[in-house]
Amino acid sequence: FDSFLEDATQLKSGKIDISDLSKNHTSAYLNGEETQDLQELYNENKGIWVWSDEVEDFIKLESSENIEFRVNFTVDGVDKQAKLVASNFSAKYLDSELQVVTSLNVEATINETQIMSYSFSASFSNYLPTSVISEYKLGALTFTETFTNSSNAELKGETAISINNKTLIKYTATISGDFTSIDNKGINYDIEMDGIPAIDKSSMELLINEILISGNIDFKSLNEAMANVAGEEAMEEFVTELNKHISLNVTSGNKEIAKVEFYVGTYEYTGYEWDNVTQEYKEVTQTNEMIEARFIFKDDSIADFETYFGENFSQLEEKLNSVFENYIDKFDL
Repeated sequence: FDSFLEDATQLKSGKIDISDLSKNHTSAYLNGEETQDLQELYNENKGIWVWSDEVEDFIKLESSENIEFRVNFTVDGVDKQAKLVASNFSAKYLDSELQVVTSLNVEATINETQIMSYSFSASFSNYLPTSVISEYKLGALTFTETFTNSSNAELKGETAISINNKTLIKYTATISGDFTSIDNKGINYDIEMDGIPAIDKSSMELLINEILISGNIDFKSLNEAMANVAGEEAMEEFVTELNKHISLNVTSGNKEIAKVEFYVGTYEYTGYEWDNVTQEYKEVTQTNEMIEARFIFKDDSIADFETYFGENFSQLEEKLNSVFENYIDKFDL
């Protein structure tokens, strides 16, 4: 908890930012430095902590069922109070060493007006979670992530961004196979030794505004076909197998408007290489091949992903910028 207080102090002084905080704690976790019982740590430090300019640190003011940090400050002669409250915390051991957080709520307010909230919940039967739900809200913007595990036979993940409860972009992926070996071994699962778990099939959906790309991938058949792909024509053969075992459609308003087709594309790039004659670097242009995807419409017209969705992404960017600008103006950030 001392390190947490130190982080809060560093954040307030501007010596670190949120990305630094994330990197620090991720590194500490991977290096095995976080060994204290998480639930005990939370319980020991429940209370209301107030920032003191005099000691340049947080001081525990009174007890509470939550962990609450308060900072008093003044903007243009107006007194304000910022609060960061962590509540509904729980954690569990998956084995004698590995701990996981199973629930947590965080809320940030200025003068009791919410500016940010985060909620997280997870359940486990063994090592793999059976469900995970997280939701982050910043003003009108909501970012959600969910994960479900159906008896280690089907894993489903979903990520969505919405503004005022209207979904702007959502990605859903489902894979079916046998994931029991990972669930039984957890962090001791060695992919190099045990092999990648068998994935039979997968489905995906990508929603961007009103346009939906969805379809299925037959992994098992694709892997079997790719085992024989080799030689100079490998790229073309690979594309042939992709189109045979991956089926993706584009719909708008529940009406199919196009199909997705893979193809071998080429791109040029400019680099420099040493010229032994002139003893100088010279500019050279090279052409490489890469696998790309394009849309084939009902009228046989063709468009690549970037061209077709360019306007949609521009509109999405404008909406997100508008939300952040309104958010900054509202709280004088």
